[in-house]
This record gives sequence, structure tokens and C-alpha cells, in this order.
Amino acid sequence: MRDYRYALPRMMSVRNGENRYYKSVDEHLMNEILARVSAEGPLRVRDIDKGENKGKGNWWNWGPGRRALDKLFMQGDLMICERNGMEKVYDLAERCLPKGIDRSMPTLSEYAAYLFDTTLRAHGVFTWKQLLHLRTGNPLRNAMREVLDARIEAGVVRALDNAKVPTAYVDIQALEQAPTISHTLKILSPFDNVVIHRDRLSSLFEFDYRIECYVTASKRIYGYFCLPILYGDKFVGRIDCKAHRAHQRFEVLSLHLEEGPLDREQFFPALSDELQRFADFNRCPQLDARVIKKVRHRR
Repeated sequence: MRDYRYALPRMMSVRNGENRYYKSVDEHLMNEILARVSAEGPLRVRDIDKGENKGKGNWWNWGPGRRALDKLFMQGDLMICERNGMEKVYDLAERCLPKGIDRSMPTLSEYAAYLFDTTLRAHGVFTWKQLLHLRTGNPLRNAMREVLDARIEAGVVRALDNAKVPTAYVDIQALEQAPTISHTLKILSPFDNVVIHRDRLSSLFEFDYRIECYVTASKRIYGYFCLPILYGDKFVGRIDCKAHRAHQRFEVLSLHLEEGPLDREQFFPALSDELQRFADFNRCPQLDARVIKKVRHRR
């Protein structure tokens, strides 16, 4: 909530029609939804477009009512006040926002500084492209350049010299305090900070990765929801898993390891421990890892 005001520029751009996706939304329907929420209270998607999309599932309903609801959310009139599983419940923003929240529109300089500091905290090492991820316009680019130059002069960040990749900037304090690399193994989310920028991931770690749930089944290589495996400071493979929650069974569907040297005697026990933690996290304590055994004994 402390960051709420920095979402206001994007909300304003949606309200002003700068986003192509929201230009054809029914304004009359938006007003009807607002009036209904104001009078009756929180609203679910299933409460609108009734009868128009039978059999398609309530939470994936993309009728005109859903588009109107989405725009009201994106421009800040409505907020999500609760969730029931995948189903969102919407209410007026004024009813959801805590008291005392700063709702003032940030200046361009404040907004650029916020984006910079957020990127610095989240990534530690980043490029100019990451600083402006999904943000466009010369005014913001110029403001960001001023912020970057000021942070370099203040000794907060410095440029890394590497002819193989675009200029990257590093958090000097974090670099000085970096711990000794250990052989810790982590199975990461596809949306983890370290992998979310695919070009950064490829440049820094020489690891090409994408989640394949958006890929046609016949074209998948690593699995529907393949997850990257970080071992020490290297990405060494991908693993696809499935939680059978009704039976509390966690199944490893596939494991693909990168080419190159790997201490198998240390790696596989570490992977087994991490998988058990992952299974427990998914409330499926029974781990079915027969695929791991096959890969481990493959030469």
C-alpha cells in the first residue's frame, strides 16, 4: 500500500485511453457496474454477463461486462477486496484503501526514482532496458537518465564492463557484501526476480528459459509448467512437477539437465531435499520422484 501512488500514472493512462486494449469498452456498462457496486456492495465476475458465456468458467469470462470490470479496476475505480480461490471480489477503491494512504500523483522525477529504487532492490544487477520495462515515452526516459546519473555520481551503482552483454549496473553495497557462493539448490518460480527478464537471464547466466504453458502441447520441450533449477550460481536444468492434491501426491513429470560438468553425487541429494520441501509446501507430502532416479542413473 505504501507504493499505491506510484500505480496512479498507469491508472491515469488507462483512464485517458492511452491503452489500446481498453479503448472499445462500453462506458455505459462501466457506469452501471459502478452504480451497482456503490449501492449493493462487492461484486464478482459471475454477477455480470450472466447467461452469455455458459460453460466457459466464471473466472475466465471475457464478455463485455468483464472488460468493463477490468477497465474500472485498471483505472483505479475498483479494487480487489478479497479472493475466493481464483475468484476475485471487487469493491469501490475508497472502501478498500486503508486510511492515511498517500494518493497524490507522483512527479515524473519521483516516479523515475521509484522505478529505479525498486529495480535496484529487486535485482541488484540490471540494464537500462530493465529500468524502463513496460514504460515508454521520452519524458520518462529523460527523467530516468537523470536519476541514473545521480545514483552513479553518489556511488550507489556503477557500470559493469562486459563486451558480451549490454551495459549493466550493479548495486555497489550489495556487491561488497555478497556472500561466498555455496552449492545451495533452489527450484524457482517462473516469475522469480532472477528469471523474469529473459534477456537479462540469458546475458548474465547463459540460460535460455521460458514457461511452456502458453506453448502448444505438441511444441513443448520441457513441460507445461517447467521450473528453473538454480544450483549455486548456475542454472543447471528444468523440472516439471504436478501436485495431485486430492491424493496428497507430488509427482515429478520430467527433469532436463543442461550440458556441462555437474557433481552428481552432491546435486541429486540436494535436489531430493528441495523437492521434498516443495512437495510439503504444496501440501503433498508423498513425493513421486521415479523420473529423478532414471535421470540420475543415465550416463
